[in-house]
Amino acid sequence: MSEWEALRQECLHCHACTLADTRTNVVFGVGREDAEVMIIGEAPGANEDLQGEPFVGRVLAKWDRSSFYLVAHCSVLQSFASCSHEQM
Repeated sequence: MSEWEALRQECLHCHACTLADTRTNVVFGVGREDAEVMIIGEAPGANEDLQGEPFVGRVLAKWDRSSFYLVAHCSVLQSFASCSHEQM
């Protein structure tokens, strides 16, 4: 199993905070794992949660996703304080 797949599996089974109780899907990432550029979003929204992919809106719809890797941070802004594993 690759490091990416091991991390994906860990995220799929994560219940470190209450966000896992309300999500539909884990929004892990899409694109080339060996890309030179990784775009990290703040938090998945409702559409990302439903589709299980980050950046599903119009902003990146026309971009060639094979040239970079997209990932969304797992916390939701209003719930950030509830996730002790993400507190800085």
